[in-house]
Amino acid sequence: MAPAPTPLATLLKGPRLPPGSFRSPINLKMTPRLPQELVDRVIDLVATRESNTKMQDLQSCSLTARSWSCRSQRYLLQSIIIPSFNHLLEWASEMDPTNGISSYVRTLTLCDNLTWRFSPNTLAQLERNLAAFDRLECLNLRGFHIHSGIRHIELIPKWFGLFGNTLKTLNLEACSLSPNAFQSILYLFPLLDNVSISDDCQAVIVTEDDRALKRHLGDVTHFRGSLVTGINTLQEFLPCLLMVPLQLHRLVCAFSGEGNQIVSACAPTLQTLFFEADRGINDAQVNPIYFPELHTFEFWIGDWDDVEPMVYHYFPLIGSAPNLSTIRVDVNEETRDSDVLSLRDSSGWKEVDLQLCRLAKGARGPVTLVLDVVLSLELSSKIDPFRILAGPQFLPKFLDAGGLIRFE
Repeated sequence: MAPAPTPLATLLKGPRLPPGSFRSPINLKMTPRLPQELVDRVIDLVATRESNTKMQDLQSCSLTARSWSCRSQRYLLQSIIIPSFNHLLEWASEMDPTNGISSYVRTLTLCDNLTWRFSPNTLAQLERNLAAFDRLECLNLRGFHIHSGIRHIELIPKWFGLFGNTLKTLNLEACSLSPNAFQSILYLFPLLDNVSISDDCQAVIVTEDDRALKRHLGDVTHFRGSLVTGINTLQEFLPCLLMVPLQLHRLVCAFSGEGNQIVSACAPTLQTLFFEADRGINDAQVNPIYFPELHTFEFWIGDWDDVEPMVYHYFPLIGSAPNLSTIRVDVNEETRDSDVLSLRDSSGWKEVDLQLCRLAKGARGPVTLVLDVVLSLELSSKIDPFRILAGPQFLPKFLDAGGLIRFE
């Protein structure tokens, strides 16, 4: 498990040491030198254990000796947060971009570009420091505003382009973007494989000046990878998303009219589809879609009685999926005795059985239904939910069609 993100203030606080020197809490002259293999193993154990003092322990390790420093810093700097403009300037002034420290950073979180105020002297220094993140894989933007009218907006394509050869994951939280800005960001990161747009993001109206963001970039030819969107996000960003040629292999979205448009647009390449909630489901128009590559279909229901979304919305959306192998149902509420006993006689689940049977017969190989359930502590010891729900009386047509049932 990777360490939690390290706040910048934690990395920069305390007395500074001259370059090449270190501070040791023990007398190294009286201590035999440990093999580097053993040192690395000790640091790995410190970094992967669950402890409130983990980051402090890693800092202590990094100050023990030179042989302890490099490995410890790799964990300390694996994920960092720069929460404000002042911290950004502090990073630029404290960190020498030539010492290789920034190359340890794999995840960088930047916050609130509305407070950016640069002088000509700091611009060059900041660019050198950002260029030093030469192995950055994940960029989190929080409270970023990327559209016309934002001060220093012309720097966004220039600076983010420095990560273009390594970045694979982009998370947008509480951001506002224009469609041109959204396209520009995708264009800057050709290796991008995962994009997440949180529900508190907003799309802004395109203006004439906003086109300057694309002046030196061009149009996105495609976006391959994974897309995660919230319920409100789909309504805001639908124009942005549909103007980008989508070749997604994974999509997490809300079941809604907007969500189904995205699903339809990327159906030819989609391998995994997950509907995260059923809010607004009654307004969604369902048209069967052909999924040539889909192998995993997953969705959420509130409880065992909430079968209507499955029968009338989720399953009918899949017109045909010849490569389907897994259907996963996440049940939100705890499973009780009454739930288990009523399922066998539920007319709603009989309809689910028919839909599952249809999908199983249309697939080239066996289809497994995975039920992710949480058993109630009040469940009677006389009730074996797994035996009942996996038996021939529960979903008999699906089982006759070669379907399998698994519990998690």
